[in-house]
Amino acid sequence: KITKVNAFPGHNIPMGALGVFILWLGWYGFNGAACTDMAQLGSVFVTTTIAPAIATVVCMIFTWIKYGKPDVSMCLNASLAGLVAITAPCDVTDALGATIIGAVSGVLVVFGVWFLDNVLRVDDPVGAVAVHMFNGIWGTIAVGLFATDTAPAYSIADAAGNTMTGLFQLPSQLHSLSSRLFSVSELLKKKSSQVLTLQSTASQVLTPVSHSWTFQVL
Repeated sequence: KITKVNAFPGHNIPMGALGVFILWLGWYGFNGAACTDMAQLGSVFVTTTIAPAIATVVCMIFTWIKYGKPDVSMCLNASLAGLVAITAPCDVTDALGATIIGAVSGVLVVFGVWFLDNVLRVDDPVGAVAVHMFNGIWGTIAVGLFATDTAPAYSIADAAGNTMTGLFQLPSQLHSLSSRLFSVSELLKKKSSQVLTLQSTASQVLTPVSHSWTFQVL
């Protein structure tokens, strides 16, 4: 029976950090390979930078609160978790979406490591499953939540010209809805004015004409 899970601390944190930064640098080429102009490339680079950076900071704060001190090795895993999560939506999300995606990744990687060790009892010494599987699933779901057609690289994902936005793009969706409602209201006003004009014309046609008669007595 397993009574306690003991972690194997990394023997060289600077080397681990160097490996993470090398992967982070390579991720720009990985995510930006499909870009065809500078606007698309800049958009992808921004989201690929924001998500892992936010994930690292959120993980640092979370582990600091939970364990009393920041866990450096977990924060390095959070950097990779943010990169994994932003890979799928890197071209269709904006800076705000990348921030939320990274923040969730920073907490999700901690939960994933705990869940594997203490619930599933799976030995994952480097947290690879928590980083790649858990956050890969989260990143795929995030495409359907945070996709926006305002991102410069959105044209890569939707070359057919169909507008597909995520569930949480409420401002643009509300703007589109309000525009449609305004168009409907204007149409109803136009139709109602036409009806009133027809009613007025009909009343004029149907108004009885009064005649005056003059009689002459012979």
